[in-house]
Amino acid sequence: MNLIRTAVTRPIGTLMAFAIVILLGITSLLGLPLDLLPELQFPRLTIVTGYPGAGPEEVENLVTRVLEETVGTAVGAKDLISTSSEGTSRVTVTFPFGTNLDLAAADVRVAIERARRRLPQSASNPIVFKFDPAQSPIVWLGLVSRLPEIGPLQLRQIAEDQLQFRLERVPGVAAVTISGGSRRQVLVEMDPVRAQALAVSERDLRAALAGANLVEPGGQVIEGTRRLGLRVLSQYQTLAQIARTVVTVRDGVPVYVADVARVSEGEEERTSVVRINGQPGVLVQVQRQSGANTVAVSNGILREVREARPSLRGVDLVVLNDTARFIRRALASVRQAILIGGGLAVGVLLFFLRDVRSVLIIGTALPTSVIATFVLMLFSGYSLNLMTLGALAMGIGMLVDASIVVLENIFRHREMGKSGPEAATAGGQEVASPILASTLTTVVVFLPVIFLRGSVITTQLFFQFSVVVVFALLCSLVVALTLIPSLGAHLPGLSSRAQRTVGAGRHGAMLATYRQTLTWALRHRRAVYAASAVVFLLGMASVYLIGRETLPQADEGELFVSLVMPIGTRLEVTEQVLAGFEEVVRETVPEAAYVSVTAGTTAFGGGSHGGFVRVMLADRASRSRSTEAIVADLRPRLRVPGGRVFVRASAGALGILRFGGGADPIEVEIRGFDLRRGMGLAQQVRDLLESIPGVIDATVAREEALPEVVVRIDAERAAAFGVSPAQVASALRTAVEGDVATTLRSAGRETDIVVSQESGQTLTPTQVLSIPIITPSGRRVLLGQVAELARGESPTQIVRRSRQRIITVTAGISGRDFGSVMADVRARLARLPLPEGFSIALGQEYEEQQRAYRQLSLGFLVAVLLVFAVMAVQFEALLAPLLIMGSVPFALSGGLLTLFLTGTTLNIQSLIGLIVLAGVIVNNAILLIDFIITRQRRDGLPLEAAAVDGAAARLRPVLMTTVTTVMGLMPTAIGIGEGAELQVPLARAVIGGLLIGTMVTLVFIPTLYVTVEGYRARRRASRPEEIPASRPAIVAGGENGGNGPSRPRA
Repeated sequence: MNLIRTAVTRPIGTLMAFAIVILLGITSLLGLPLDLLPELQFPRLTIVTGYPGAGPEEVENLVTRVLEETVGTAVGAKDLISTSSEGTSRVTVTFPFGTNLDLAAADVRVAIERARRRLPQSASNPIVFKFDPAQSPIVWLGLVSRLPEIGPLQLRQIAEDQLQFRLERVPGVAAVTISGGSRRQVLVEMDPVRAQALAVSERDLRAALAGANLVEPGGQVIEGTRRLGLRVLSQYQTLAQIARTVVTVRDGVPVYVADVARVSEGEEERTSVVRINGQPGVLVQVQRQSGANTVAVSNGILREVREARPSLRGVDLVVLNDTARFIRRALASVRQAILIGGGLAVGVLLFFLRDVRSVLIIGTALPTSVIATFVLMLFSGYSLNLMTLGALAMGIGMLVDASIVVLENIFRHREMGKSGPEAATAGGQEVASPILASTLTTVVVFLPVIFLRGSVITTQLFFQFSVVVVFALLCSLVVALTLIPSLGAHLPGLSSRAQRTVGAGRHGAMLATYRQTLTWALRHRRAVYAASAVVFLLGMASVYLIGRETLPQADEGELFVSLVMPIGTRLEVTEQVLAGFEEVVRETVPEAAYVSVTAGTTAFGGGSHGGFVRVMLADRASRSRSTEAIVADLRPRLRVPGGRVFVRASAGALGILRFGGGADPIEVEIRGFDLRRGMGLAQQVRDLLESIPGVIDATVAREEALPEVVVRIDAERAAAFGVSPAQVASALRTAVEGDVATTLRSAGRETDIVVSQESGQTLTPTQVLSIPIITPSGRRVLLGQVAELARGESPTQIVRRSRQRIITVTAGISGRDFGSVMADVRARLARLPLPEGFSIALGQEYEEQQRAYRQLSLGFLVAVLLVFAVMAVQFEALLAPLLIMGSVPFALSGGLLTLFLTGTTLNIQSLIGLIVLAGVIVNNAILLIDFIITRQRRDGLPLEAAAVDGAAARLRPVLMTTVTTVMGLMPTAIGIGEGAELQVPLARAVIGGLLIGTMVTLVFIPTLYVTVEGYRARRRASRPEEIPASRPAIVAGGENGGNGPSRPRA
C-alpha cells in the first residue's frame, strides 16, 4: 500500500502529522463537557387544558375526548395517554422515534386550533410542551436552624430572600423550588356579630381591601413639550393602613375594617412539613435548563452555596444530594478502568514481546487513537459520559490489535535479513489486507445498532456508544498502517532484540505445544467436532438459565421510603408516621449520611395524605452493604395500619433510562369503561401479583375515591332569605379556609392579605351549617337555613390509554430478575377470568423490553451478514468467509455461558456485547485462514502441514490481540467504582466470548479448513478433466500473486 510506503519513507512528516492530531485531541478533550448520559430526546408532547370547576368525568367527556380524537387522527400519533382530574385535562402524545418534535408540535397546535370550537367556552387554551428529562431537580439543598428563635417562618424567608436569588443567577439554572417552612400572611378575621350589626359581608370586605390596594395607569398628561405618564398609586405598607380601610358608609359614618374584623400578622396554614436529620428544615430543589450541562450547572450551584454559607447566620446549609456527584464518580470509575485496562494491555505486550522499545511502539497506538477520537467527538457535539467513555473502555484492548499484527509481521521480515525500511514496508503491506478486513468486520457490527429504530435506549443511548467505538477503531487502523511501520523501521536495534526473543523460552514451548495439539486434532477430527459441539450446546443451553432485565441497575447510594395514607388524612398524622419511619431508619441504617422527611404537598404534587423519607447513603467505598441490601433489610421494618409503604432504591440520575418512566418495573393495565368493576378487578390483580415470589409492594396506582361533603343549596329557601348561591359559596370559602383579597408589599416582599372568620380553622362538617351569611340588607342567615349537607365520593382522576379507560396495578421486584418474574405474571394473568368488556395488558417497560430484544436479535443477524459481506469482498470468494464465520457460534456460546456463570442478566448491554462479538471473534479466524492459504499456495506446503505451520505462525499475534482485549476489558467487567454496573454485562459477554471462542477457533477453524479443502481435493481428483492443468484450484479466491500471499488484493 502506498500509504505504508509513504509513512516509512517520510518519518518526519508522519510524526508531525500525528503530533498535530494529538495537540488537537488534547485541546478537544479540554472542551468536552461532562455528563452522565448523552442528551436524550423523548418523542412525547403533552397537552394541558384547564377546565375550572369541572369534575374528572366532565373533563374526560368534554375536553380529553375531543383532544384525543383531534390529535390522534391529525398528526399520526403512536400512542395516547390521558389523565382527567378535577379542573385539568392532560393528554400525552407519543410519536415514533426519530420524529421531528418541532414539526409535530406545530401540527398538534394546528389540529387543536381547528378543534377549539368544540371545547367548552370556559376551558383554557390548551398548552403544548415537550417532555424533558431535565425537569427533574439536579441538586437538593437543606436549610436547618441552629437557634430556637429561627423557626419555620424564618427559615422560609431566609431561603427566599438570601438563597433563592443566588441560585437562580447560576448559568443553566431553570428554576429553584422551595418546600417546607411557612409563609407570612396578614389575617383579617371577621367578627360575625359586629359584621351583622353593620351589615357588612365578607364580599364587601374583600372588595374594599382589593379596591384600596392598587397601582393602575391613568393615561398621559402634557407639560410643556413633554408627555408625562399618569399613575394611580394606593398601596398598603403597614397593618394600620389595612385596619383604617373604609369598607362602607352607614348613615354618613364610614365603617372601617377594624370595626368588623381583627387585623394581625400570622402564618399561612402549612401544607407540607420538611425535616432534615431530625430537625425542622426547608428543602431547596434546583432544576437545570434543557440542554445545560449537569456538571457545569452543579459546579456553579456548589460555588454559590460556599459563598452563601458565611452570610446565613444561625442556620446550616447542607447539600442533601447532587446528581453531578454520581456523574463525577461514575466517570472517574470509567477513566480508572481505561487506565488500568490500558496498563494491563501494555503488560501483556511486554510479556509476549519482551522488548520495551517494541512495547512502546505498539503502546503509541493506544493513546494516539483515543486522543484522536476526542477530536471527532468534539466536532460531533458529544460529551464525556458513561456511554462514550464506556465505548473507549470497551475498545481499549482492541485499539492495539492492528498494531500488534503489523509490528509482529515486521519482526518476522527482519528475521529474514531485510533492512528496517524494507521490512517495515513489506511486513505492513503483507498484513494490510487482513487487518483492514478485521477492522471493518468490527466496525460493521455497530451499523445495526446505529440504525435501529424503536426505543430510546437503542437509538439514542447506544448511538454515541457505537459511533465512538467506530471512531476509535478507524483511528487505530490509520495508526497501525502509518505510525507503527514508520517507528518500526527506524528504531535502532529493534529487530535484533526481537530475533532473540522469538521462539525462545516459554513462547517456544507454547508454540510447540500448540503444534502438537493441532497435529493431533487434524488426525482426530471427529473428536474436535464433538468437543466443539459440546461447548456450543452448553452455551446455548445456558440461555434458558440466564435472568433477563431491560438494563442493569446502578447503585447510586440513595433510597426512598414512600408513604401513602388514606386520602383525606391530616398532615399532622402523616408527619407523625414519617417521624416514626425516620427513627427506624436512624437505628437500622448506620450508613445514612443525610435523612430528610417531606410530608404533604410539594411543588411536584402530592397531598396531606402522602410523603416520603429520602436517605442519602455514605460513599460506596465506605459501606459494606449495597443499597439493595439496605432496602431489603429496611422493608419489613416499616409498616403502618391502613397505609401503603414502598421502600425503593432510587433510580436517581439513571431513572430516565426506564422505558415506562415509573418507579416500579411491573405494570399491569386493566382496560374497561366501568371504573367500579375495574377497581374490583384491579384488587384481584394486586392479590395475584402479591402471590408471586419476588414481587413486592403490589398496589393499585389509581387513588381511592376522594371523600367529600356536598353542600346542597335549596334555591327557593335561599331566594326567600335574599341569598344567592354565589354568596353561599363565598361565605363558605371565607369561613373554612379563608380567601386572599389582595397583597401587602413591604421591603420587597409580597404578603397575602387573607379574609377569614374567627372559627374557620376548627370547623367540623356539623359546624359548617352554622356559618353565618350576611345579606345586603344586613340580615344574618345561617348556612343550615338555606342548605343541607350530604356525604359522597368523587373519583380523583380518570386515566385513558389509546382512548380506553385504564387502571394500573404496579409492583416492585426483589430477589429475582425481571424476565422470570414477568413470565410468572403472564402465566398467572392468562388464567384470570375477566368480566365482559375488560382486557389486561402489560405495561410499557415490558413491551419496550420485548421490542428492544427483538430488534437487537435482528441486529445480531444483520451484523453477521455484514461481517460475511465484508469478508466476501475482501477475499473475493464465498467459501473462505463461510469457514471464518464458523467461529461466531462459539463466541456467542462463550458469551452466554460467561453471563450464566457470573450471574449476569441478559439485558440490552449484554446483547450489544454479543453483537460486538460477531465482528471481533472473526479477526482471529481471518489471520489463521489467510496465513494457512499463504503457506499452501505461495510456499507449496502440503495441506495439513500448511494448516499447522500457518496457524502456528499466527498463534502469537492471535493470543496477543485476544489477551490484550480481554485484559483491557477486565476492570470494566469487574465493575470497579460507582456507575460501573451499566458497562459490566457488555464487558463480561465480550470477554467470555473472546476467551472461549478463541480457544475453540485455534483448533476448530484449521481442522474445518483441512476437512473442507480435503473434500474439495478429492472431488477434483475424481473429475480431473474439469480442472485446467495450468491453473491451480483456489480455495479462498484470487490467484498466486508472486511475492504476496495467495489471497486477492483488497
